Amino acid sequence: FPVTIKTTLFKQNIDVLNSVAFRINTGLAIPFGNSSIVPYDKRYFIGGSNSLRAWQPRRLGPGNTPESSQSLLDKSGEFLLEANVEYRFTIIKKFIVSALFFDAGNIWNLNKLSVANPDYGVLNKETFMSEIALNTGVGLRFDLNIFLFRIDWGIPLRDPSKNIHNRWVFSESLGNGTLGRFLLDETAIAIGIGYPF
Repeated sequence: FPVTIKTTLFKQNIDVLNSVAFRINTGLAIPFGNSSIVPYDKRYFIGGSNSLRAWQPRRLGPGNTPESSQSLLDKSGEFLLEANVEYRFTIIKKFIVSALFFDAGNIWNLNKLSVANPDYGVLNKETFMSEIALNTGVGLRFDLNIFLFRIDWGIPLRDPSKNIHNRWVFSESLGNGTLGRFLLDETAIAIGIGYPF
């Protein structure tokens, strides 16, 4: 039984060509009746063109789960917390809009009974803040009159699937002199129709 609260806290027009949009997206799924687990189709997933855009869909979480430890089917959670902010600015009026964005969030499970590996992915108040994934990026929106086509380039800043001492992935890559490899291997392109929120 999932309960989802999607709230756009604001979309503020700065002027005719510039605006700022902000969203908080939360959800909680709790089993009820004689069920002890939440059905797969009612669980939460994160990543992709309308979520954290530096990760492909279902490639992040739950919590601090290492990327290689589970199949994509296991990358689901019972608790979702996500925030997104975009600065949108017009490049060509009524045709091309660009955006600078910042996304943060993750998914977690509520107890060890609902996960394949109980060592990962369970909500814990002591590790909660360090398991928030962060990304930034830039995007283009093409207004084709019939629909709006969107392409975003997401760059991860903090990846909770990595070792706790190496989660600030962008700074680690700069420190190791591997920026080019980082941009090729760690960033993601997200394509969508319409605005992400």
